[in-house]
Amino acid sequence: MKNLLVVLFILLVGSGLFLAFGSDLFHSTPTPQGQGDPELPTLDKNDQNPSEIDTKGIEIEPKSQGKKTEEQKAAQGRSERTEFKQPEHPQGVRGRVISFLGQPVAKAKVYLLKEIPPTDMIRLLAMMQQGSGIRAQIVSETRTDALGRFTLRAPATKGEAGYEVHIVAPKMKIMRKKLRLLPKHWEDLGLIRLEQGKTLFGQVRQEKTKTPIPGATVLIRLTQMNVLVPTPGFEDGIPAKTDSLGRYEVSGLPDGPFEAKAFARGFGTIIKPDIAFTHNEKRLQQNFDLPRGYEIEGWVVDADGKPIPRASVEAIPFSTQNPTRGTDRTDQDGHFAILGLASGQYMIKAEASGFVTTEKKPVKAGDKECQVVLERQSSILVRVLSKRGSPVRNYRLEVKTWFEGQEGYGKSQIPPVEVRGAKKGTYELSGLNPGNYVLQAESLDYAKSFSQKFRIAGNSTDPREIVIHMSKGGSIKGRVVDLQGRPVAGASVRSLDNSFQDNPLTRIFATMMTVNVSQKSVVTDRKGNFTLKLMTPATYQIEINHPAFSKTYKKDIVVRDEQVTHVGNILLRKGGRVEGIVIYKGAPLAGAKISLSGRVGDPKKPQMVYENVFADAKGRFKIPRSLPAGDYEIQASRTNLANPILAIADIQRSTTHVVVRDGQTTRVRVEIKSQ
Repeated sequence: MKNLLVVLFILLVGSGLFLAFGSDLFHSTPTPQGQGDPELPTLDKNDQNPSEIDTKGIEIEPKSQGKKTEEQKAAQGRSERTEFKQPEHPQGVRGRVISFLGQPVAKAKVYLLKEIPPTDMIRLLAMMQQGSGIRAQIVSETRTDALGRFTLRAPATKGEAGYEVHIVAPKMKIMRKKLRLLPKHWEDLGLIRLEQGKTLFGQVRQEKTKTPIPGATVLIRLTQMNVLVPTPGFEDGIPAKTDSLGRYEVSGLPDGPFEAKAFARGFGTIIKPDIAFTHNEKRLQQNFDLPRGYEIEGWVVDADGKPIPRASVEAIPFSTQNPTRGTDRTDQDGHFAILGLASGQYMIKAEASGFVTTEKKPVKAGDKECQVVLERQSSILVRVLSKRGSPVRNYRLEVKTWFEGQEGYGKSQIPPVEVRGAKKGTYELSGLNPGNYVLQAESLDYAKSFSQKFRIAGNSTDPREIVIHMSKGGSIKGRVVDLQGRPVAGASVRSLDNSFQDNPLTRIFATMMTVNVSQKSVVTDRKGNFTLKLMTPATYQIEINHPAFSKTYKKDIVVRDEQVTHVGNILLRKGGRVEGIVIYKGAPLAGAKISLSGRVGDPKKPQMVYENVFADAKGRFKIPRSLPAGDYEIQASRTNLANPILAIADIQRSTTHVVVRDGQTTRVRVEIKSQ
């Protein structure tokens, strides 16, 4: 849960949601600019100020052999990684690594890793919620030479996601450094001193007799920031095995906090969260007394009592004080046995292809006669017809969900189906759990169309029939002109839901949002005319975009079936441009992140404008498109901060007001003021 909260907060900061919605909470006095063009300094040198290197981390030499158990899966990335050949790129990162004693560190592993972009954060949260680990995305890797030197070539950074350098050496903390690589520019980290790691040691014993348990596993899991950009080979934790006396030792650990988990065959699992070293502590003892392990055994069968092989079964504890979960898969007889559980009550969750996921509760640890009955998922016959009743043979079918009192539809777990050559327009759709559904059909010759809402109450022997009547929908016609009334050819016109807003929140949650209107785009002809056809009846807005003008929107466009909606002339304005420089500690800041936001236009229905760019090697930046005239805020932050939460302070201390006017370029100096 703590990791989830950390990810959510970093999502807020890194994606610009903090800027768009939270900056008023931390208001600072901005520097007004744009009421005249300020003189900007001419930059001839790339004068950078590297920030202090973060040296928190872990390092354990990998051990992976024999059958892959949980602790060996944690080391799988290290044991299976092959030598990485560096591609030839004209930019990269270099440096020299020394130990805490000042000696060169040879053969240290150096990784250049890609950060997770904000648009993937929701997927990350979903994976974490399901218990899945995030894999490291290696861009480049190498080892230091005899003098501790390294060089990594890599593509220049593009988009929101930057890079992190991780340096791994035995018994030392992992060095983590955030950075952005600019085109044809080498980032020199200089001399990098690794800190000595801390050591966790102790004994794993039987709870009652205090007898040592040889061969037990102690698994260390990092928390907080490591979850976002994990070090390769440490994504699932750092395992250690106990010796014949039940002793273990793990060195190279950070100050913390981290989590330690101990388990052994025939015993329960003990988890100790929030372990941390004090500032002067180099060694810390943590003993684990494992209770007797319990099992839950049983069978998974269908409604007729027949066994279901390969079903996934999970035991989930009721008590938050009991962190032990267990999983198994049924054999050919439908039998399962979940081992190593602690005493207590559990919920047994069973899943199998073609069956409805079922939960049985409560089940007591030690139960050997647990039977879970799964019902088969329902099927329906889908029939897609034109408005006149003729069958539609080719279409794309999607299953949506609906909820009482809500207008929109939600996504289901059933993947879309491409139906081709359907006889009489009919297709049998299976895999439906009990719930509320509506079907969506799309075809080249028709507007997006929906079935009537329906409910699946349980397993049905004979598939029911759901009919979708497809229509040609309506059209939107208009003309795009400039201030002089001249037609604007080549403008892009895109249809959107009337509630759409172009802001960071929309961009991040785009993959999770359902769209129940037609999303189409066309380009204006030489007379500036456009027509959007085959539009599902609904209320729309359209976005008009052209490189020589500022982007504009027109809302509240009602489309009715078999009717043409005329929107008349849509005026495009030239807008203004914004460019400038970012200063930190009196020098240009290379690679800084610049965020611009504003609400312009009609005060009752303002248009949200939001842009992100990054400064070049000389700290200079340009907003890539023309902006509507109005008042804006610009904020900057460093991209090499070890802790992204610190970017909030940069945002607070750099807020600058900018006035944009039509046909003008506003030059702005954005300074991140020192504390």
